[in-house]
Amino acid sequence: MIPISVFIAGGWLTLTVLAAVFAPLVAMDPYAGGPDALLPPLSPAHWLGTDDLGRDIFAETLFGTRVSLTVGVTTAIAGAVIGVAVGAAAGWLGGVADAALMRLTELFQTLPRFVLALVTIALFGPGLAKVIVVIGILAWPQTARVVRASVATLRSAPFVEAARVGGMPGIALVLSEILPNVAAPVIVLAALDVATAILLEAGLGFFGLGDPNLVSWGAMLNEAQQYLRTAWWMAVFPGIAIAATVLAFNRLGDALNAATDPRGRGR
Repeated sequence: MIPISVFIAGGWLTLTVLAAVFAPLVAMDPYAGGPDALLPPLSPAHWLGTDDLGRDIFAETLFGTRVSLTVGVTTAIAGAVIGVAVGAAAGWLGGVADAALMRLTELFQTLPRFVLALVTIALFGPGLAKVIVVIGILAWPQTARVVRASVATLRSAPFVEAARVGGMPGIALVLSEILPNVAAPVIVLAALDVATAILLEAGLGFFGLGDPNLVSWGAMLNEAQQYLRTAWWMAVFPGIAIAATVLAFNRLGDALNAATDPRGRGR
């Protein structure tokens, strides 16, 4: 039986995706300020209130989903692609190649993502593409280790040996026979990487290192710092959005892990 928390997480993520897609249709311009500054929630025409420049918090929160999902999904895909490539090569080739690739993986795994992203953006300037590249480059080590272990185990499996005897080339064998059996843990890790990337992007935005031309949840928190006592809604609503989205992706990843783990079936 699927836990109710999984349905809640799935429902929230569905709403988040719909908000990102249809934000221009259901919300006003998030960049447009006005004379109605610091209006509290439930004000006429401003459900969640306004910020210090009169911008609508509801519109900003909705448009912020676009940045968070773009960063999260793009970096997760990049991390999965790099991790699968490195892990498959290490597990299939073995020997010196395996040792070299795993040492490289360990090196990247020890690098602190947030600190490196912070330094990179501080040196080369803010921008959404730079955030995605930095986080994506650092997102693959765990996937590589999982894929490497699975490929190293499966390369001597009977169905792989049968395909090899049948004359199937090594690359085709890995792509068609081995990697489909490794897809489940990669998907689980990708879901967790989305949550991590959203937190990293929000952290950069909070420190004022996000893209200044885009509305993001982290940037909203940055602007709300000096108004925490007088306009609590400026921080609460983007904070709830970040927490709920990250928790939803983590819960989804846990559910996928439980569903694909043979040791957990039947419990």
